[in-house]
Amino acid sequence: MVKAHSFGLSLQSIDMQGSTIAFIGRSQAFSPQSIEQDAAILAAVRSHLLSAGFECLPVSCEDEMISLEKANVYLTMGRRLRTLELLSQQQQNGCLVINSVGAVSACNQRKLLMQQLEDAGIAVPPLSGPDGYWVKRGEGCRESSADVQYAPNRIEADCLCKSLHQRGIQQIDVRAHIVGEWVKFYGVRQTSFFRCYGQQNTSVSDLVSRRVERLADTVAQLVGTDVYGGDCIVPADNQPVLVDFNDWPSFSRCRDEAAEAIASIVIKKTKQ
Repeated sequence: MVKAHSFGLSLQSIDMQGSTIAFIGRSQAFSPQSIEQDAAILAAVRSHLLSAGFECLPVSCEDEMISLEKANVYLTMGRRLRTLELLSQQQQNGCLVINSVGAVSACNQRKLLMQQLEDAGIAVPPLSGPDGYWVKRGEGCRESSADVQYAPNRIEADCLCKSLHQRGIQQIDVRAHIVGEWVKFYGVRQTSFFRCYGQQNTSVSDLVSRRVERLADTVAQLVGTDVYGGDCIVPADNQPVLVDFNDWPSFSRCRDEAAEAIASIVIKKTKQ
């Protein structure tokens, strides 16, 4: 049974006739291999909203941002602390922020989030197991391959933890490796858009897809994310286990459909 509470803040619909929309891209430090894809999904959403009659500011990057451009709706992939502080002020002033600051902050605290999800009844990897471990940065955003590494045993996992500590990373999430089918998912809450893919973009069975969607939607509701993605492992019993959950991925596999769905929730929330 999943507990009925939310870790993030999911904003309700706000009457914002004549909305001005700002688009904030993610720092290159947090997305070194996906800069072009990140820009492309924001540009695609912006195109849909321009067609719907919204005033849309140009897409900006949080790396170059000193202050926020004046708007009353912010679509943001940003994760820097300064970005979140500025957006939090706008949220408190009644602006609509997607994803909300609370949701992004929750995703940035991986170790705490995984524990909260486990406490809420979500299937996540256990703390120990016979098939090795994944050692992951437990706070902030992944910035390099060293932030997520596999260890075949507990001794090597402890060594990886020491390496992360030496880099100044204090919160580390260590969870057992799960044997099964890897599935990546993408979703936009409160729409019909949900896609999941197996390794090398292969399709997954209808049964697995339905179960992954049910799990992902539950997590999105708990965290308060409207635009999300993540990864599951599906063992032989077809019951998915959540191994990663992120705010606003690049949607490179399904960009056009995702952009249309994201634009639709903006239109819905602003009541245009």
